[in-house]
Amino acid sequence: MRRRTKATLALPMAILLLGLAVPLAVRPGARPQASRPATEARRRAGRTAAEWRELAVAALEDGRHDTALRRIKTAESVDPGRQFDLEIREIRRARREVRVFERARERFLGGDVEHVELDPRGAVLVAYRTAVVLPGESLWSIARTLASAEEGGNPTSRVPADDPRIFEHWDRLTDLNGVRELDVGERIKVPLLASERGAIASANAADLVRIAEGACAVGRGDLEAAAALRDAVAGSFALSTPEFEVFDVALRSARRETLVRAARRALKDALALKRTSSHAGFVGMLSSARGALVEAERLAGDSRFEVELEVIEPLLAEAVRYRVLEDGSVVAPKPSGVAYTDAVRATVEWFLDRKLLASGREFPHQDQKTSDEIGWARYLSGASDMARREGVDFAALLESDAAEIEVRLPNPGDYFAE
Repeated sequence: MRRRTKATLALPMAILLLGLAVPLAVRPGARPQASRPATEARRRAGRTAAEWRELAVAALEDGRHDTALRRIKTAESVDPGRQFDLEIREIRRARREVRVFERARERFLGGDVEHVELDPRGAVLVAYRTAVVLPGESLWSIARTLASAEEGGNPTSRVPADDPRIFEHWDRLTDLNGVRELDVGERIKVPLLASERGAIASANAADLVRIAEGACAVGRGDLEAAAALRDAVAGSFALSTPEFEVFDVALRSARRETLVRAARRALKDALALKRTSSHAGFVGMLSSARGALVEAERLAGDSRFEVELEVIEPLLAEAVRYRVLEDGSVVAPKPSGVAYTDAVRATVEWFLDRKLLASGREFPHQDQKTSDEIGWARYLSGASDMARREGVDFAALLESDAAEIEVRLPNPGDYFAE
């Protein structure tokens, strides 16, 4: 038997001493750390790969394909591998189908309606757009696309081949284009969807109701309501009906008569006003009368109120030459070549709406002068005082025949009897 070396004998003792020394190397009171489970799942934004996959599936079911693709890619980054390939392919396939379907729907349903035939009550008999045929398309595939659009936008691959709406669209397509194969690049007639035909019919029916209600409003004298209903009729079908023509003629006639009555009343009221105290009202009423007659002529389509306008327009043109200020004073024009006193006299006579009376008497028969002659002397004195207060040389005004100016004058109503 071999004798053991000293190193061999010392090895058990060294191991024992090392074991006794380990507890001494640990800080007093410290607890050993628990090891992390090797199977703990990885997360991204607080979710596991399985949870991201569920969110992706939910987005796919809602038709949010880009969102679904982002979420399944997030799941793949959390748990790398090929386990999500099936979902990725399904999302991309669904997105591709939807894009192809949307392009086809836009071609078949996005253009303007090119032809519509309606019955007497506005229901659609025939209505279509046109579209260019692409490779691989047939009347049957187009019918499936139209059925899918009517379904609410599902891709055509999800519409059952025996869906009765496909046959309905097939019938309409063949009625318009015949039963035949299609040539790539040819333009075919594509019928409107039932919802579109229904919308057209509903709009036409609503217009006919507006026309009937408008005619009733004209009959009871409510022209404002009738005009609003008239303006709300927008469809070309309703605008071309005999009912609308009768309603429109009645409304125009009633509005014309109302305008003429209003114009004549405004003219009468304007002529009854005192111009010295109601200049603004005089101008306003004349403007209203003129506007009403112009509108009445527009509705009549002729110049049947020309005589009345020839009465109003000169009055209005003369009235707007003058301005009455807040203190009652008058601003009047003095044309070039007209003497100051002549322009002032014309202003006074316009505001009084009469000629100043003259007696022809002179000194020493002042007591025989008319009140207008006395008022005229007082008025010129007042005009002189007003000019002086404004720093205007009254003598220069009296010599201003050649100048075209505006002058400020006292209100004639304070000096003359009206």
